[in-house]
Amino acid sequence: MKMTEEIMEVWSGEILKNLQRATDIFEVEISCPFDTKRFSPGQFVSIAPLAQESVMSRPFSISSVHDSSFSILIKTIGKNTDLLSEMQKEQIKVWGPCGKGNPITDLRFDELWLIGGGIGIAPLVFFNKVFSDYEKECRSGRGRVRVFYGSQSEEDLDFNLFPADSVEYSTDDGTFGSPGKITELFIKEIEMIRSKKITVVTCGPNIMMRQIARICKHRDVPCFVILEQPMACGTGICLGCSVKMKSGMKRICKDGPVFPAEEVIWDELT
Repeated sequence: MKMTEEIMEVWSGEILKNLQRATDIFEVEISCPFDTKRFSPGQFVSIAPLAQESVMSRPFSISSVHDSSFSILIKTIGKNTDLLSEMQKEQIKVWGPCGKGNPITDLRFDELWLIGGGIGIAPLVFFNKVFSDYEKECRSGRGRVRVFYGSQSEEDLDFNLFPADSVEYSTDDGTFGSPGKITELFIKEIEMIRSKKITVVTCGPNIMMRQIARICKHRDVPCFVILEQPMACGTGICLGCSVKMKSGMKRICKDGPVFPAEEVIWDELT
């Protein structure tokens, strides 16, 4: 397993399936003309604007791949996602794979912790599938995947994403799982770790990832964050998503979206 950056394709994708999974959360399956094995966890696709008044494409993380299609999870937060959530058997303009995929090259961990907040859980579904399959292939007792999934309320959770024995939930209002922020659950769990070697991948609100990154640094735990910035092209050409990192300017869409947490200057993010 290594970080990948594939040649980008542009195509007209058919929406094969559109299912509501939770409040304002939809799973959209889109046809793909090339081998979906080219997709890697952490990569995304860009979808051309659907609303007439929109000019910018929208990035969506790959959450799962199938034989000749892939799925994304979307949260309806504006006109374009509202329109996308209502589409059935229609054609949309898509390009991808965008960005660099899986950055984890050191597989000598005992557990991989995937920590998602809200719709930030989307790319972690793909990570979970790939690394759970790897664990089964190795049969070494190492490489277990644990998922920490937080949301504001029970109605915002999608319970179809992970096997019940691999995921722990939290809700801000305490309606399901551990009450409070997902960072609180993470802190409680990591404080019980003594000798296990942990690697963390996280995606969600910047304030959440920043806290997780800080805790991981304090405990010398490798941590990768999946960042999101407004993107005009998704190809790295326009430089609209460029942010200052410790090693220099980076384009979220091209150099990321997955970065080692120690690279990030959090105050530089919008």
